[in-house]
Amino acid sequence: TKEGQFKAVILSSLYFGIIHLFNLIIRPPGVVLLQALILSLPGLLYAALVLRYQTLWPGIIMHWLVNASVNIKLIGVDSYQETLSMWGIAAAVTIPLALLSLYWVWNLPVEKQVEGFQELMPVSP
Repeated sequence: TKEGQFKAVILSSLYFGIIHLFNLIIRPPGVVLLQALILSLPGLLYAALVLRYQTLWPGIIMHWLVNASVNIKLIGVDSYQETLSMWGIAAAVTIPLALLSLYWVWNLPVEKQVEGFQELMPVSP
């Protein structure tokens, strides 16, 4: 259903953020918890792209581009330190994008939502 798919998008994006808790090994807990919460938001965009185009590639490419741009920016920076204010700015940028992604998912035509998933969830006669 539309509601079920919407819930799946939210849960998958939360998982995307939670998986970043592995950073607790090398970073301070306050920063990592905020990072995990904020990184759930781009997960909404990645899920919306996957549903829209019926393939994982748009989400993979977008995630790679985001990671690459951050890492390229940090080339030559020896004393990089994540801060809470940095993640606050990231939230200010990603919250509108997350809301737009939810809007896109909610407004996908029903045919688009189930296309490609028929073999996984056969409809009974």
